[in-house]
Amino acid sequence: MDKSKAEAYFQRGLTLMKEGNYQEASGCFREAVRRDRSQELFEKEAKYLSYYGLCLALGEGKVAEGLNFCRKAIEEDVFQPVFYLHLGKVYLKKGSKRKAIKAFRQGLEFDKNNEQIKSEIEQLGTRKEPFFSSLSRSHPLNKYMGILLARLQSK
Repeated sequence: MDKSKAEAYFQRGLTLMKEGNYQEASGCFREAVRRDRSQELFEKEAKYLSYYGLCLALGEGKVAEGLNFCRKAIEEDVFQPVFYLHLGKVYLKKGSKRKAIKAFRQGLEFDKNNEQIKSEIEQLGTRKEPFFSSLSRSHPLNKYMGILLARLQSK
């Protein structure tokens, strides 16, 4: 019975979140997490944790706590791109653009067509990874390979 109540709280939280009411959504997700703790459905629990972490950070300003919940969700189910989206948004709230981009890119590894993640990356105006990732972006080899690849792609 708690399982269906947990899902009901989760669905209500989603509705509130879509309306931009992160603070109230946080309370619903908190309740979903609390009610689902006794269940053995780790995927559902991870889903609740991820959304709760996002709303804690965006709605209540509890960024450190939000990061912990988002990371815990990913530990429990690493294959969910939306978890990386949430983690990235929380990192942005914290002011850690580089970590946010890394989280978004990890999410794209599991779903290359995820429009929400692509939109976040596009809004940030990120650059492509350097050709030689072991070298700094300013290293001459990376500079010249970047110029060469840009010219080849424009033709």
